[in-house]
Amino acid sequence: MMHPFAPFAAPSVLDAIMAESLHHHKQGTRHHIHDLEHSYKLTLEAPGVRADDLDVTLNEQVLKVVGKSKNARHGIEVSFELPRDADVDNIHATTVDGIVTFTIMKLTPRNPTIIPVSIYLPSDTELSSYMLNITAAGISASDIHVQTCDGMIKVEGKTERTGACIDKVYKLPTDADAESTTASHIDGILTLHVPRKPVRAQKIAVHPPGFMDEEVDLVTTAQQLGSGELGDAAVSTGNGVFVSRFNGDRMEVIDATMTIYAKDSNTVLGQVTNVQVPHFEAKFPWGNVYMVWDGQAWQESGSSNVGGFLANARWEATA
Repeated sequence: MMHPFAPFAAPSVLDAIMAESLHHHKQGTRHHIHDLEHSYKLTLEAPGVRADDLDVTLNEQVLKVVGKSKNARHGIEVSFELPRDADVDNIHATTVDGIVTFTIMKLTPRNPTIIPVSIYLPSDTELSSYMLNITAAGISASDIHVQTCDGMIKVEGKTERTGACIDKVYKLPTDADAESTTASHIDGILTLHVPRKPVRAQKIAVHPPGFMDEEVDLVTTAQQLGSGELGDAAVSTGNGVFVSRFNGDRMEVIDATMTIYAKDSNTVLGQVTNVQVPHFEAKFPWGNVYMVWDGQAWQESGSSNVGGFLANARWEATA
């Protein structure tokens, strides 16, 4: 079986019954993949390329890494299609001694979603939706059961009236919104409409040496903020009020000063006065941490003084 992180040439167009195809984009980039219990760990060789020379983007499950050294003698350009259970909002990247390491957390498995089968055509299907017609002659709509889980759609049904039966499983494209599928059964034809997920493009910060050089256990889900929630000044400077998705503590950033308050109180837990955008190192009571401003939120990572664990928290702006 091909590993879900096998590199590929370019995102292929998938229909509702095709599995993902993974191909290599550019030969010569050595990489290693580790499928861990709660995460994937991907390492790439990028000798001569510093953290600030790397441009990492994620677009529709496709992780793309591009970079060149200052003298243009070294470079990297490679793409990977992430597996379905990769948490695209929880990716951490570091580079140490020419090795780029990505830690990608896995999503928590979901329970199956039951899709009701109607006897009427849906009136508001999107033109861009995937549509799959399945022959189900001799079976009534009430005897057909459709459910989706982990990017798969299962269709089953039978009736003693005609002896007809159906039992099929389809793997959906990675951009398919399986949970929003609609199903209709008319004149012996079962039609499934599967909407596409909105296109998401995001940049992933790559942290320099000395930040983290081992697997991290990310304990928060890094979710993008909706556009328009922050003013232009806050977006460009990192100023504002933020809340930790890890423990609910509050952060206030005013120019070079960053103050951390305990959850639901005005008790000051720590303060630094060396804030810089897009990143800087801060010495808090709980340890030395690395703060990165990604244009929408602050990401904190570093060694804690309590128990020696790695502290990771995403601080998102409050409305």
